[in-house]
Amino acid sequence: MTMSDVASIVFVVLAALIAMPCIALVYGVFLPNFARKAEARVTRNPIATFFTGLVVGGVVFGLAAAMAQGPAGFKFLSAVIALGGGWMALSGLAGIAGRIGHATPSPVDRERPWRAMVRGAVILELACLFPIIGWLLIYPIAIVTGIGAATLAIFPASSAQPVPQYVPPAVPAAPAAAQPAFSMAGPEEVMHR
Repeated sequence: MTMSDVASIVFVVLAALIAMPCIALVYGVFLPNFARKAEARVTRNPIATFFTGLVVGGVVFGLAAAMAQGPAGFKFLSAVIALGGGWMALSGLAGIAGRIGHATPSPVDRERPWRAMVRGAVILELACLFPIIGWLLIYPIAIVTGIGAATLAIFPASSAQPVPQYVPPAVPAAPAAAQPAFSMAGPEEVMHR
């Protein structure tokens, strides 16, 4: 393996790390109901969401793999089906990122609600980067659960429960500005002493 191979792999991983929070944010902004439905499915029943993703992902990627063995027209359809499965995984990961972000609230969420989605996506991708456990356990579970969340978000819920709207906790008012107990001198004040 040459240095250019290593650099290629590093840059692909870095691009994916930059893209994941952006994709989650795009789903949260342009398809907010879909992202909330996926988040609600992951929140209400993560086990059923995982097994739904396992079945649907197995069918989608199994069909894509079987079609890839055929003539050129089938190979093109195989690529389209595989890209559809990837889209399902990414759109479901937006719901998972929203769930993680809303489970880790911050006082600035009331002013900037999109920060919860980005925070959840960053936490998820950093967990997936953890050697061995992240690569072989967290990432595959997140992908399969994302496929399940996207699949279940497409179909209406069996019970007519509304999609939960996240309301950040109230931020207590800041106390009146008090004079600091100490004052830091700027660089120009230090030089004239």
